Amino acid sequence: MVPTKSSRTARRLLKTAPVIAAAALYGASTAVASPPDVVHFDGTQTFDPQIGDLPCLEGTQFLITSGESFHGTIVADDSSLHFTNVEKFFATAVPADGQGPTYVEAPNVNKTTFTLRKSGAGDQIVETNVNNDRFIGYLDGTRVTSATIRIHQVEHVVGLDTDGDGQPDTVKVSVSINDFSCPDG
Repeated sequence: MVPTKSSRTARRLLKTAPVIAAAALYGASTAVASPPDVVHFDGTQTFDPQIGDLPCLEGTQFLITSGESFHGTIVADDSSLHFTNVEKFFATAVPADGQGPTYVEAPNVNKTTFTLRKSGAGDQIVETNVNNDRFIGYLDGTRVTSATIRIHQVEHVVGLDTDGDGQPDTVKVSVSINDFSCPDG
């Protein structure tokens, strides 16, 4: 998906709502161990066409039509919560001025996992997001390999929430990788 501020915010809200709902289940545990609660969700969302640019081609305007499909699972029991969300994006970006390649977003996966475990020192939080994406360039219906944009992003955080606000107060591990392969230019 073309990473605009509004789409990132919408996706973050989409991801946060199930986590908040599951956190309510997590917080409502009983003293007796019980089977975990499991919730599955999925859907497809399309976005209104917009004018914007692409990674590596900032400043070049495209008419972009896009959307996403997603599925995930929430598992909550008396001492832990696990959330998984897998998103697959689809988009077509046509140059607004009619010059240059049209880009098609294809095969891609953006996977997010979030785990919360109770411990004596507080709640351990582990969050990982991996985004592998490609925008393949086509000119006059022919694939232009040298025009392909490749994106590999990884964010991984392990932290400890000592005050119960759902945010890490201390971070033990933090990894952030942003690897972009841009078209020859």
